[in-house]
Amino acid sequence: MERPYLWIKRGILAGAFVMVLTLDAIPKSVAPVADEVQLDPAMAALIKAADPAVGESVVRICSGCHSFGRGEGPVVGPNLYGIADAPIGRAKGYEYSAGMTALKAAEATWSLARLDRFLTSPAAFVPETGMGFPGIADDNDRAALIAYLVTLSVDLVPLGDAGAPSVEPPLGGRKP
Repeated sequence: MERPYLWIKRGILAGAFVMVLTLDAIPKSVAPVADEVQLDPAMAALIKAADPAVGESVVRICSGCHSFGRGEGPVVGPNLYGIADAPIGRAKGYEYSAGMTALKAAEATWSLARLDRFLTSPAAFVPETGMGFPGIADDNDRAALIAYLVTLSVDLVPLGDAGAPSVEPPLGGRKP
């Protein structure tokens, strides 16, 4: 079943900032994922303090299914170069699961909070994911992996103030 959901679309029209509110529906199974996601302050501190070199060794568990180099194609899963703060479902030509497709339609992004929740337990975060990986339970390993993923980008994502929770607006989208 689907439930009604208020979507906020941002854009520019004739040089002016515009917000359009629409009442639409997203699949119930991924609705909680599209809602506001907060990065736990303790996890934010771990990510900020994490050594990306440690994350580079942790990412080896992902390399059987994902590529990480700029411009490389998908393996079993999509390429993860530039994933931090990127739109979910961005790989052109890659066939995403129903859950990921719904998040893409909702214009959600891979915020640090979403990366943390997904990497903790992909199936719990996106029930309809095709990813069979159980997740990374260890907070330090997950933080190091996220810190490493942040380095895989032309435009680095600021880690912000580790003392303040990172809030992702509903349905993602880039913050103005």
